[in-house]
Amino acid sequence: MAQPVLTREQTEDTGTGDLILSPVDGARRLATANGTGSSNTFDCYIYNTSTSGDSLEWEYSNCYMSGADTLVRDTVIESSNSNSFTNFTSGIKNVVVDVSITETVGDPGTNTKVPTEAAVRSAIGSGSVSKPITKLVYDLGTISGTTDIDVSQGTQIRATLGGDTTFTFSGSPDTGNTIDFDLRLTDANSYAITWPAGTLFDGSVAPDIIGSLCEIPCQIEADGTVTVYGVIDDIG
Repeated sequence: MAQPVLTREQTEDTGTGDLILSPVDGARRLATANGTGSSNTFDCYIYNTSTSGDSLEWEYSNCYMSGADTLVRDTVIESSNSNSFTNFTSGIKNVVVDVSITETVGDPGTNTKVPTEAAVRSAIGSGSVSKPITKLVYDLGTISGTTDIDVSQGTQIRATLGGDTTFTFSGSPDTGNTIDFDLRLTDANSYAITWPAGTLFDGSVAPDIIGSLCEIPCQIEADGTVTVYGVIDDIG
């Protein structure tokens, strides 16, 4: 089933069982996109935002919604737990469904467990892929001033703001494709952020960041246009 862009929710549930999901501002709910009941299955990627690198907890599974809020993990496809259901620990888990994944066309990246989404979308040009669209962490460290973000380097982009910051973006996908990415910012509530001219905002205004740790879901198009889908505030 082809998915709308940014079909995503979050959960703080732990363990290997069903997950109770909460909506994310600017994203479509899974039950809205897929319907409910065991006949309406879809593939989704779940990852724990409190983990990273070799300790990243992730799972790519065939699932269904038993109701508006309950995700049933029916069959695991791949995972960080030796391709068994991941026993998620504490932390916010993102649950993402954003492309149709039906047929293997080969390894879309050099790292089969954490390919960049740009590599996955490149592979889609010749078919669909069976690898999980994982969020490869791209850590910029402490930034300020004019800062370019190359989204081809990773789709969970982390940075600590050390002063007022002007973002520019590079690494746009090929014509006809888009890349979804998250900006995970620390201390962004302490400084001014300037977005590139032409940036599109959910609700037509830039997000107001309140918490000291936030996540901002975004999308970049082939022509470099960036859409900002609100802010998930104070996630620490």
